[in-house]
Amino acid sequence: MMATAHTLSTAGGNFVPGASVFGHGNGTAKGGSPEAKVATYNYKVCWPPIYGFQCYDADIKAAFDTAVSDGVDVLQTLWVGYLLNILKMQFK
Repeated sequence: MMATAHTLSTAGGNFVPGASVFGHGNGTAKGGSPEAKVATYNYKVCWPPIYGFQCYDADIKAAFDTAVSDGVDVLQTLWVGYLLNILKMQFK
């Protein structure tokens, strides 16, 4: 959730007048697209383990297909080490 909140505020954050960091500076902060309409969805691809880590290629690919079918324009993914190895093998 922390990564999602950070990404959403960066992409769509509104104007914030009088922004400063620890009292330094005074200006207007904004996200990349102020007043943008953003939404967050979670597509689950990993399941409670039976034998080890349970993230299957078919579930990952299905989540991407579902997101595209749902009309998602921008897709942010958050991966951990094991899944990065899967991606490296898939896209050599």
